[in-house]
Amino acid sequence: MSFPDSYFCTISTGEQIELRSSKRPGVIQSFGSSMVSAIIQGNQIIGRTKQGNTNIYEVVNGYAV
Repeated sequence: MSFPDSYFCTISTGEQIELRSSKRPGVIQSFGSSMVSAIIQGNQIIGRTKQGNTNIYEVVNGYAV
């Protein structure tokens, strides 16, 4: 299962990934720490931390884990 096409990610001022949708207001889910970038690829969210590490989050029931 992959994320709907309307989903996208932003990085909060608190350096967390925010999962959002263009079809509804607000944040669906916030997660991670010290994040500087994130992108959705299929059923994964790939995030990069300030320290240069790459974190991979899987989608389960519409949420990242």
